[in-house]
Amino acid sequence: AATTAPSATDAGDAAPVWSPDVKPQAVGVDSSAEARSAAPDVKLPAMPPVPDATASAMTDASAPGDVAAPFIPPGAGTPRLAEEPITPTDSAPDPSLADTKSSLFPSVRVAVQAELERGELGQALLRLSDWYGDPSLTPDESKEVQTLLSQLAGSVIWEGPPAHRLEPAYVVQAGESLQDIGEKFDVPWQLLAKVNGVVDPAALQPGQLLKVIRGKFSATLDLSARTMTLWLDRRYAGKFPVELDPSTAVEEGQWKVDQKLLTPASGGVYGQASGTAEDRSLLLANPANPNIQAAVLRGPGSNDPASPQPAGRVIRLKSGDVSDIYDILSVGSRVTIRR
Repeated sequence: AATTAPSATDAGDAAPVWSPDVKPQAVGVDSSAEARSAAPDVKLPAMPPVPDATASAMTDASAPGDVAAPFIPPGAGTPRLAEEPITPTDSAPDPSLADTKSSLFPSVRVAVQAELERGELGQALLRLSDWYGDPSLTPDESKEVQTLLSQLAGSVIWEGPPAHRLEPAYVVQAGESLQDIGEKFDVPWQLLAKVNGVVDPAALQPGQLLKVIRGKFSATLDLSARTMTLWLDRRYAGKFPVELDPSTAVEEGQWKVDQKLLTPASGGVYGQASGTAEDRSLLLANPANPNIQAAVLRGPGSNDPASPQPAGRVIRLKSGDVSDIYDILSVGSRVTIRR
């Protein structure tokens, strides 16, 4: 049963709708919760999938062509890189290629594997994130990187307590609210509620231990690939598929989340029910050119009549994904748009 926190008039404080039944996947960057690597009894957020993690295009929780990567339940051991022997080539290396990045990946594999065996999942995620989408990788290497990133993002970022892998467990102080803690760590309080399985934000107890994540999150929107990749500092945090109108004409560059809007749910432009009490959308502004019209991130059927936007300025996500994005990104979060 979904649980809704007390609603607020300010869109940024909108109460999240929790989904306890969400599958233990990794919240990543696909269209589902690819990076949720918790056991079935852990109430994790339905979050974005990670690279090559799921397989669905705006229907499930994965990006088109992604293969679902299983999450690693607590206690199930650490993820491992594919057991492929790294052997030298028969011929002498071309000196002109000696310094190329591709020549470095075998040593990176060894370093990442060592970190996994030592239980240093946060460091392994950071190191491997630098290779996400790297064009120097072979297809097999790229698949290996994306699969492991999906597992690591779920275990490091989205798995709930006691998986305190980036920050120490936070001790709730007397009189402290979840919103206070969210502001302290620069993330929406709704996200902390999801990660910690908090169904009643008003019921926090002094001394209670919470998993905290230090933000802000950022995102990269690749309009050509139709994917939205989430980042926590330099760490890969998952990806969602996006849908674009054929006439979409949003400029490339650095944008930021300017507003988070919450509007009454309606049938939407496609006439289907949204299934939630409110529709969530995020308005993106371009700080470098304030005269450019805002772009909008919203669900497949959302349509805010109070601030209509041309189809060419709207980027749509799956209905469950836009709710996750709303709870992950903060006002001021950076969104890089590219083609």
